[in-house]
Amino acid sequence: MTSHPPADLLEKIRRLRSYCDLSQESVAREMGMTQPAYSKLESGKTRLTVPHLQIFAALVGVSLNDLISCSVDELIHQINDRKDFASSPRE
Repeated sequence: MTSHPPADLLEKIRRLRSYCDLSQESVAREMGMTQPAYSKLESGKTRLTVPHLQIFAALVGVSLNDLISCSVDELIHQINDRKDFASSPRE
């Protein structure tokens, strides 16, 4: 029996990908697969592995632990804080 990730994790990945303005094609390329193969991962039709999650977390700039345990709103807040820090002037 194949275990599938919870639907909320898949939804979180889809929302974060969209929020970070990443296409399925660009994420697929980083994961070493085709866009149709990635689409099956994101929709839950193909098994999502820890290495897939690690790559995705790195792409959006969050830790794997946070990707799994935080809400999408908390993750977006983290991403925004990092963007604000990156764009703030340095002394």
